[in-house]
Formats: sequence, C-alpha cells, structure tokens
Amino acid sequence: MPATVTIPKGKEAAEFDILALKVDEITRVTVTAELGKGSVQATLAVLPQYEYVLTDLGVVEDPYARGPATAFTFDANGKVTGALWVKNPTGGSTYLPPGGTFGRLDLPPAAEVFDTAKAGGAVGQVRTTEPTLANELANVIRAFRYRPSYGLQVLGTLGGMNSAAYDVNNEGFIVGWSETAGSPESHAFLAAPGTGVTNPAAGHWVEINQLQMTDLGTLGGSDSAAYGINDAGYIVGKSDTTEGIEHAFVYRTTGGMVDLNYLIDPLLGWRLTGAYDINNLGQIIAEGFVDGKKRVCLLTPRNPDDIYQAQVQFPDVMPTDWYFGDVMDLFSKGVLSGYPDGTFKPRNSVHVDEFISMTVTSLGHSNLDAGAAYWAGPSIERARQLGLVDEGEFTNYRRAITRLEMARILARAVGGTGVGQDNAGQIADLGTIAPDLRPYVVAAYSKGLVAGFPDGKFKPEGETTRVQAAVVIMRMIRTA
Repeated sequence: MPATVTIPKGKEAAEFDILALKVDEITRVTVTAELGKGSVQATLAVLPQYEYVLTDLGVVEDPYARGPATAFTFDANGKVTGALWVKNPTGGSTYLPPGGTFGRLDLPPAAEVFDTAKAGGAVGQVRTTEPTLANELANVIRAFRYRPSYGLQVLGTLGGMNSAAYDVNNEGFIVGWSETAGSPESHAFLAAPGTGVTNPAAGHWVEINQLQMTDLGTLGGSDSAAYGINDAGYIVGKSDTTEGIEHAFVYRTTGGMVDLNYLIDPLLGWRLTGAYDINNLGQIIAEGFVDGKKRVCLLTPRNPDDIYQAQVQFPDVMPTDWYFGDVMDLFSKGVLSGYPDGTFKPRNSVHVDEFISMTVTSLGHSNLDAGAAYWAGPSIERARQLGLVDEGEFTNYRRAITRLEMARILARAVGGTGVGQDNAGQIADLGTIAPDLRPYVVAAYSKGLVAGFPDGKFKPEGETTRVQAAVVIMRMIRTA
C-alpha cells in the first residue's frame, strides 16, 4: 500500500487497501486532493483491528472469599455468571457457579475443588505429605484430578514441592500452577491426559500411560499460573512480566504465551492483570485496572470462528452451535462422519444400527470386519458380547432408534441400572414406560447421560437425532 494517496483533479474519492496493514502497527496515511490551482493535504492515523473487543462488567468488590478467580466465571453453557466458595459433602470446598453441583464426588476433606467436569469428575488441590531429601515428611499441596472410575489421582509437580489444578476441559487436559525445581518460582502448567482404555463390563478406566505435565513458561518474569482452558486448547491465566508486573495472558499451541494487553485497544486505558476463564467461543473473563479502579471485563474475539478454523468439518455444524465440541470430538475419534455431500445433517434421525455402531466404536472397538455383508453386523455382534444389546431385542436395525432404546444401551454401557425408581420425581412420564425398562431410564438420568424436556417429560418413544446421539455418547465416554 502506498504511503501517499493522491486524488486526481476532478475526482471525488480514491480507493486504497486498508486491510493490507499489519495488525500490530499504527500507520499514517497521507491523502492529497487537488483543488483548482492548489491542493489540500491531510494525514490520517489508521488504527489496527485489535483481536479482542472489551466489555466492562463492573467494579470488583473486595474482599472475595478465596480462590484464584474473581466473582465471575462461565457456566456450563458458556455464559458469564457469578461464583461462590461452598463446602463439598465430604468437608472440602469448591468454587462453583450458581446451580453447580458436586455430582457423585467422593473426596477427602483435605481436597479443594477448583473445577468440576461434566461427567462428575473434578480437579483441584489436596493437602498431603511428601518425603524430603532428608527423609522427613513435609506438608505440601498437590494438584489432583478425580473421576468416579479411578478416584483421586495426585498429579505431581514441575519439580518443586507444591502445585494446584484449576481447570479441566472436555478432552481431559488440565491447567494450573506448580513450583519448579530448585527455585522458588511457580509456573503455569498444562497436563495432557494419560492414555488408557475403558472396561465397560467392569465399569472402570485402565490407564496405560500417565499424563505429562508441561511448563508453559512466563511473560518474562518469575511466576505464572493458568486458570482456564477451553476445548480448543486455548489457555488463560496471569504472569509476571520482565518488569515484575502481573499481566493477563492467553496461551495457544501455535503462538505460545501472549500478553492480552497487546491484543486489546490501548486507548481504552485498561491494564489487564489476570484472565480466569475462557469458553468455547473464545470469550475470556479477565480483570484489571482502569481509571485507578479494579474492574472485571469480558474479552470477545472479533472473529470467533477463527478459534476453530482448522476444526470446522461440516458447513452445518459451526463453532457457535452448542453441540459443536461433542460432534467434533466424535469426528476426530472416528466415531461418526458426515454425508457424501459434506454435511452432517444434525437434525436427521439416527437408526438403531448407527447408534449401536457409534456406541461400540466409542468404547474402543473399532477394528471390526469391514468386509461384512451387512456393514453394521460386526458392531451389533460386539454389542451383544459387551452386554449392550440382548438377543431378539431388535427385529429391525434400520429404523430410527427411540429415546428409550438409546437410554437402555447407554445405561448398560456405563455399568447397569443402579436404581429402580425416580426418587427425585424428575421424569414426569415415567409411568408410561414398561416397569422392566424404567430402571434404564432412571439410571441414564442419574448418571447425567440424558435429560428431559422443559415440561419434565422424557418422551420415550421420540426419535433420537444425530446431534442428540453425539452429545449423549460423549457424556457416556466421560462417565465411563
């Protein structure tokens, strides 16, 4: 783009390409207009389009009870909400949004929960003891993860004595902070989930390789901590700069740790000191100072679709769809695919054979006979072997599966029925279901695999859509 644009005599305007400017520059453009025998010249400052739009959420009212974040977080639907410290049933505490629950957590009183997962799991810190070099026991705090299938597991550190885990995404990736080896410094970490297999018959997880903890570094200073991670792997937190000042950061695998203050308009006058949560639209909750006051803000990407640009596979399943993460997860695992025209068709019904195949594949049984006369035959046979389907239960596998049949398969996949009646009275039409099938529906409800409609009904004979199938199977994977 030229530094000077001249408007020829007799013309009213000239066009030039503003988009050619680099985002991190402030560029001046000189425009000259010829007027009769003379000319008029003006110099324009072209400001870059900063990556995030900042929305002020208000003044922070101190003091807060405790915890790494302010009184703002994202709820399960990605909306901004408040958060409070509450006691868990076993004596510890957790930082939960309103309406959040502990599910079926079975934790010691020494454990404090900082985030709860969809499947009833959690991450946080636990007070324990570790031997020192002098063979003495030292009181420490350690990051942990918890799932009902394997209980509480201490994660370790980056070489130091103490650590804490603050968030876990739906892929099982965990972030937090840890002291480093031979230094008083503490750094943000990312812990990748260990690999393993689910034993559906026994209902437990068998870990093969333990998770790996990675040091995310700092913005040039001594300390950092990570507080949030979304399903795209974007991480937010705070870090000391080289000047020893706390700044908010966003971490991406492609660009590393970036100071969020460089990604907002500096003319707003904010200094962001910490970022505490990030949702799947890439929106970030941060806090900082403006006009001498501590305030909370929401940072919204100007181009939210860019967050999942490499992951978008279907034109009818977009990052703003509530089911996007679950569909993409199952697509990446090879559990589901699209149609020949490249679409996913989320509202289409799922057939019995399709749902059985998806369930069996999601449980790790993918190397079945691809040359069978009936494409779903090997999956159906494996489902019988796993106890997911009984002989004679279905006479037609090519029709749409009902919600009742879906719930029965899911309940068996995660370990049976467990309970036989709707103690909470949350299923308004339970009485319309055959008595021998009710325990499957109740179990699917109690394990968080399925939910009813706004009128409280389950609608057992209703058909299951492709989106609904993807969501419940991902819930099953997380619960197993």
